[in-house]
Amino acid sequence: MVDPAASTAISVNAVIGVLFIFILLAFALSSLIMTVASSFGVVSAAGERKQAFDKGSRR
Repeated sequence: MVDPAASTAISVNAVIGVLFIFILLAFALSSLIMTVASSFGVVSAAGERKQAFDKGSRR
């Protein structure tokens, strides 16, 4: 027979481990999304600046 205290401890550890993995994945995904969004923002801002510079140099 399995000791009930041991089985509950194992299940609690498993739940904590799964939650910890989910939290790590959420942090990784959010940081990845932030990095991609900021890089896109930098690219779009640089493109707008380049277009404005080209318009200014044409005059």
